[in-house]
Amino acid sequence: MAKKIKVKKTNKKKRKISYINVIRRITGRIYLWLENLLKPNWVTRLRIKKGKLDIPLELVKMNRIMNWWYKRPELKISDAKPLEHVTFKTKDDLNISGVIYRGNPNSKKWVVACHWFGGHKYWALYNTIMFRKMGYNVLAIDFRGHGESDNDLTSMGAREVYDVMSAIQYLNDKEKVDQIALYGISMGAFSISYLSVMDPEFCHKNKVKFGICDSAYESIFTLLHHVRDKHLIVIPKRKARQQIIKIMEHHNRLETNPDIDWFATSVITKIKLEHKKPAFPILFMHAQNDKVTNPIDSYRVFAERAKLIEGDDIWTFKYGTHALMTKEHFKEVERHIGEYIAVMDDNNIQYEAAESELQLTVKDKRDQKEDSLL
Repeated sequence: MAKKIKVKKTNKKKRKISYINVIRRITGRIYLWLENLLKPNWVTRLRIKKGKLDIPLELVKMNRIMNWWYKRPELKISDAKPLEHVTFKTKDDLNISGVIYRGNPNSKKWVVACHWFGGHKYWALYNTIMFRKMGYNVLAIDFRGHGESDNDLTSMGAREVYDVMSAIQYLNDKEKVDQIALYGISMGAFSISYLSVMDPEFCHKNKVKFGICDSAYESIFTLLHHVRDKHLIVIPKRKARQQIIKIMEHHNRLETNPDIDWFATSVITKIKLEHKKPAFPILFMHAQNDKVTNPIDSYRVFAERAKLIEGDDIWTFKYGTHALMTKEHFKEVERHIGEYIAVMDDNNIQYEAAESELQLTVKDKRDQKEDSLL
């Protein structure tokens, strides 16, 4: 009699891969490798570890980056005493890591700073120099899946907008707040722009006054389409469009939150189809040759918002590397940010003091060369 062969049944489901998460991990490792090229030597690291230097390793490394790569010593943070590490929960129960820089302890003005895809909270913190000079305290956050926050699906803003909301809520619950500004770069900028039309009531309730968006995109679709146009030009346009739709459909199937739809994650969709009115004015900045996000997206969003809200502004540069306009056009960027904050706060005195301290009107040879290309 033939023996019956027992077949083991397995309930293992084939794991679905998030392509965006894979790219995020690769990008994050590249950024980390590049950052570590400028980390302090072993003597400095040992002194920090033993408490002989009262400054975190992250700040020492970032200061070296600002000095040697950005070539902007003005951006360095030398005083670590106002630095506080915080953690707070999102509405979907994730732990978000943040760093508070309380450089103006008597101020009730706050800015929530949001980094780009693959970045981390310290990049966001260092880009808030004008806010700090103009009397703001800073809460810079790690988006989910980035830095020290809990790992999760990266969705280019569809989920990350909840991280921004949790940061805003945290400030209102834990601090004395008169007003909150929002500042973001790339994915951080989109999350801010999207929040302004996704949940205006939340923004009004939680004292969000204005935002600054550097290198934002209009939607996930326009982001992916622009990346194709700049980096995957060998793929025919029609084929690329089909592939982008498939990628978005795939990531929609990975979503556990029924409220998230990659196709509906669009600023213009919220305005035109859902009739949402922007909650706060925004300054948009973009490089005209940006190879990651499309400057036309900033113009399109600006044009749609202009019909519904006053106070928006837009400024573009003839050239610039994506997310690095502070490095390449430091004085122009900070001047535009400072002037916009001064208008929003009706406080030109603090801007004039910051302008003088940062010598924004004093042009060296590097600045003159940059200005000739603007």
